[in-house]
Amino acid sequence: MKDDRLNGALSARRAEIEAEQLSLDELLDMCAGLSVLMDELERVAGDAVHKVTVLRDALRLAGQEHDEAIEANGTMLSRIAIEALKATERLRDAQTEARRATARKAADSRHTETRAIKADVFAWCEENLGGKSIDSAAEAIAGKHFPIKFTTARKYISEYRKSMQSARTA
Repeated sequence: MKDDRLNGALSARRAEIEAEQLSLDELLDMCAGLSVLMDELERVAGDAVHKVTVLRDALRLAGQEHDEAIEANGTMLSRIAIEALKATERLRDAQTEARRATARKAADSRHTETRAIKADVFAWCEENLGGKSIDSAAEAIAGKHFPIKFTTARKYISEYRKSMQSARTA
């Protein structure tokens, strides 16, 4: 059962890697996250084995006190079940956070070039915008100075103007 879950988790990771074409650093980060998850699983499994051993020894010692042994067994099993549920929840939270971190890194990586182009457009505006209208400036740079469409250029120029207005009022 543990192997099935691990195989399922590994298959899911493999599909994410193929779908996102992650870089080596991102793959190493994911491996580190999986290593942490595996350590947590091993720790929880070790705790459970220890508790089952303690429970078995307690049942052997109980002998004639059958009713008390059954009650202790139920209590111990309840505790084990509760701890297993808590460990499962922690594991699920860790997996979710690992997926979120991977998604954030991938999104940041995808938008790096766009942020650089936007910064270059702002620099161009600072030097060349002058009294030009937003539309004429967008026409001047879209596809010529920068690899962006007219609407994107217009949006960046508009953002530049707004940032200059807010800088003057501050």
